[in-house]
Formats: sequence, structure tokens, C-alpha cells
Amino acid sequence: MDRSLSQAELVENLDRWVGAEVAVRVVSGEELIAVFRGRLGERVADRNPTLFWPLGELAHGLELSGVFLHPEKFQGAAAHEGMFVIELRQGGVTLNIRRTEAERRLTPG
Repeated sequence: MDRSLSQAELVENLDRWVGAEVAVRVVSGEELIAVFRGRLGERVADRNPTLFWPLGELAHGLELSGVFLHPEKFQGAAAHEGMFVIELRQGGVTLNIRRTEAERRLTPG
């Protein structure tokens, strides 16, 4: 069963996952658009009001990979059963952020 998350709860959960290897699936409608994988980095504070968690190594001068949360476009979030997948809906796009199989065995909730 899925559990709805407020925007604040979404932020708390992603902050707890910092350091974990995750896969981020980008979905529009029913179609899978892209998949990215890497270690979720600590939230970057200098993008106010947008929140940003880097994915993988930060490379200066290049486009940054990661999860962006645009508070004004937030439509909803949910934690899927087992807390291995967090779903973020914003601006008509859905991100499914899931801990990898190895992370599921290593870290609870």
C-alpha cells in the first residue's frame, strides 16, 4: 500500500537516503522516458527555492545530474510499500526514486 507524503516528508525521506545508491526513473503518462543511477548526494542549499540532491559525483562546469524539487510545481509524493520507492510528481512528470537491490539489503527504511 502506498502512503502519501507531504512535500516536507518527501524532503525528510530523501535526506535520509543520502549516500544510498538509487535509480531514478523519469515517467511521463505511462511511458518511461529515462533512467539514471548513482549515489544520492547531500541536498545542495544554494538553489533556493529549488531543492537539489546530486546523483553521483559533482562535476564542476558540467550539467549536474540529480533530483530537482520545484516547490511551486509539486503535485504530490508517495512512499511505496517497503519504503524502497519514493514517487515524486511535479510539473506533469513523475520521478520514481528507488533504492537499488543492494541498498535494500544493507539499510532499513
